[in-house]
Amino acid sequence: MILLRVEDDSFSRICFFPQKYRKMLRNSIVHQKNSIASHRLVSIRQRFAEKGVCSYMYDIPLSLLLGYLIGCINPAWIISRYKKIELRREGTKNLGATNAFLTLGKAIGVLVLFLDISKAYIAVILSKALFPQFALAGILAGSTVMLGHMFPFNLGFKGGKGSACLAGVVIALDYQLFLVLLLIGFAIAFLVNYHWALPVSAAAIFPFTYGLTTQSSLNCSILLVPCLCLILKHSENYRRVREGTEPTIRRYQKKSHL
Repeated sequence: MILLRVEDDSFSRICFFPQKYRKMLRNSIVHQKNSIASHRLVSIRQRFAEKGVCSYMYDIPLSLLLGYLIGCINPAWIISRYKKIELRREGTKNLGATNAFLTLGKAIGVLVLFLDISKAYIAVILSKALFPQFALAGILAGSTVMLGHMFPFNLGFKGGKGSACLAGVVIALDYQLFLVLLLIGFAIAFLVNYHWALPVSAAAIFPFTYGLTTQSSLNCSILLVPCLCLILKHSENYRRVREGTEPTIRRYQKKSHL
């Protein structure tokens, strides 16, 4: 005879069991605990699903990876390689549309701008199409396509500033909000007289406005990451403003008239 203590939610008592029933009893207790754990896991997954996090957890890494890899495709770098010019050593030393505009000419600058916006837009739309039941697919891909553009692994994690990609993401998620942010950004940029104020102000406003329109703090939290990176990526611009060497919008306008 073996003295065992059996506990459950309703009682706790001392019982005597024969040796041959010992293994059977233990297996029964283990099975019961596993059933409770499985039930709790299902409940947790249901709670995630209610908040927009799909129970198919493989959708999360695939959405993140898809956006990041598309973001790592840098049109400015590809075109500059064809032109045999190293953009990271010329102009603003960034692999983005602004530096392409300043270094490679207006036509190529506009082309790079269009391609950067397009790749971000495609990343969001493609992720939504591939994972239609995953509510966060577009937001996750949109966040990582910006991070991939700013920190591409294939270019030593030195890319662009993410302004054009932000535009593509906003258009894909909510084109009406894009128009509002564009108007606000233009107003702020002309008010402070610096062109970079447009994307920076849009990045500062977008996560919160999109979180409000979708009534989701999770959406806001996810989008805050790439938007904060975009704001920090413009640190050189802030430094030049303090030093008084940052080109202003009016200075650009005067040059264009000459």
